[in-house]
Amino acid sequence: MTTEPLTLTDAIALGEIVALAQSCARVRWLDDDNEIRAGTARHLCRQPGSAAYLAAGQDVRDGALRVTTDHGLERWFAVRELMEMLTGRTFVRD
Repeated sequence: MTTEPLTLTDAIALGEIVALAQSCARVRWLDDDNEIRAGTARHLCRQPGSAAYLAAGQDVRDGALRVTTDHGLERWFAVRELMEMLTGRTFVRD
């Protein structure tokens, strides 16, 4: 469960994550192997690896963004990590 305060930078990143999910936006990210990957944002899930939507009252920061890669694989980004990636520009709207 998230207990840390929500900063302005966090709020801006969360707004972008929600917008990506709501619009099924095309996204690109720098993967762990330093390769640029691409896919389509889908929806916010309860947790990484789950297709279940966020529960009512669940803190968005404790969820995950589901992305379908261009190769047809499903990938989940923990929202907390994704907030850092967006701020660091290693995850962007395509």
